[in-house]
Amino acid sequence: MRAFKENPIFFSLTALLLLCSVVFSILSLLAFGKKSGNRDDFDKSQRDLKRLITSKPYPTGGNLEKSKLNLEGLQNALSDHKGKLLAEGVLDLIPSTTSDYELAVKERIKNGYIKSMRDAAIANRVKIKSGEAFGFSDYSGTIASTNNNLLGQALDKQRAILDYIIGELLGSTSPDSSDITELISIQREQVESAVAPTLTISSEDVFFLDSKMSARVEGAIDTHAFRLEFIGYTSGLRNFFNKLAQFKRPVVVRDVRVQRKQSEPEVAAIPPPGSPRNSPFVTPPFGIPSGRPPFGSPVASSEPAEELVQKPIVDKNLSRFIIIVEYIELAEPVQEAEDGQES
Repeated sequence: MRAFKENPIFFSLTALLLLCSVVFSILSLLAFGKKSGNRDDFDKSQRDLKRLITSKPYPTGGNLEKSKLNLEGLQNALSDHKGKLLAEGVLDLIPSTTSDYELAVKERIKNGYIKSMRDAAIANRVKIKSGEAFGFSDYSGTIASTNNNLLGQALDKQRAILDYIIGELLGSTSPDSSDITELISIQREQVESAVAPTLTISSEDVFFLDSKMSARVEGAIDTHAFRLEFIGYTSGLRNFFNKLAQFKRPVVVRDVRVQRKQSEPEVAAIPPPGSPRNSPFVTPPFGIPSGRPPFGSPVASSEPAEELVQKPIVDKNLSRFIIIVEYIELAEPVQEAEDGQES
């Protein structure tokens, strides 16, 4: 303390120099760390540059050719999806210029659609009720023309859609097992009420779809809903959904309900009381007395014992499935946007 009082200037300068050295040391350490980071960034940039040079991202002749091929593929896919949503070239419809168009549609429903669906059900071992018309029972008998082309167009479109949907459903059975055993009913929306209000349609063929469940938007999206009810195994339902998921047609599932089919359960045969399975001992513990059966043992029977067949505890169960599907199409072609602006 005495030395500091005698030489205050010297000790003050010394303390200042020590403080400056500490500050410069800290700054040098920070600069070194930043330099290392910059070096790492530089090395990374160098590697990225070499990789870019190797992959040639700039528009070379080969890259331009690949880009054109990719663009063509995307344009074809876009056209395909538009065609499906507009139902152009997808549904097998009768030309509207056909002579007596409405009668031709009804004749195709009766002699083409209903007959082919019955044949498909028989071929796939699916049980159907007598006279099954697959949603068109009013057109399975005597038909007549009312000169209503709008009715013909609506019926023909429903027929074409159901032709695809029911075909996929009946084809969901495996070659070695009947995954779908029975078709209960096919129902469609009643289009007759809009284009031919005076017609009386069987209530068994039609149903009404809740608007909250539908994707229908007036003036933009048209939909056609159908209700399918059938009996089968879960594998059949899974096969049907897998077929729809391939999106050959714009069909989406709106609702699925499953009920266990009431059937008599299979019970494994119970062994008779005298069988070895129910006896605590195969032979008496102390041997069999000569000429006499052991006390409490059953009397021997001359009839052969029933052969026991073991069955699985959990067996495949039939279920009743109720499915609502909806076919979606655009009400009118989509206008393409140009230069980021709506046309």
